[in-house]
Parts: sequence; structure tokens; C-alpha cells
Amino acid sequence: MYTQLFLLFALLFTGYFLAKVGFLTDEVTLGINKMIMYFAFPCLIALRLGSMKISSALVRDFLIVTVLGAVSFVIFTLIAHGYYRIA
Repeated sequence: MYTQLFLLFALLFTGYFLAKVGFLTDEVTLGINKMIMYFAFPCLIALRLGSMKISSALVRDFLIVTVLGAVSFVIFTLIAHGYYRIA
């Protein structure tokens, strides 16, 4: 776990340093961001999902998180609607 955290901070500081010295322009930064968002993250998610072993506990936890997410979405929508009516 600490190895991944160290790697993340190393990447962050490297990118920050390279941007500060002018090696990374805005166009390069935008291209890197698009590559990560549209290619790297989906590949990592697919890899993680493909390597998981499906169990009844995992399915149960997935359903619980899905239901809680839907309920919180409805609650926050009602709060926003009520706030809109008041304001």
C-alpha cells in the first residue's frame, strides 16, 4: 500500500516540477489528462474487475452500495428542489 502511495506522490511532484520549469506546456498537460481519463482509467477498472473473484458477499455489498447511492441521489434531489422553492 505504501509503495502505491509513494508512487502517486512521486508522479505528482514530477509533474509539478516539470510544469514549473516549463517542460510541460498546457497542450501537453491537456493531452496527458485526456489519455489518462479516456484510456488508462478504463483499462485499470477493467483489469481490476477482471481479476476479482465474485462471491455472494461482493454481490451483496455491490447491491447495498447501489441502493444507498440511489437513495442518497433521491434525497439530495429533494433537498435541492426544496431549496430552489425557498430561494
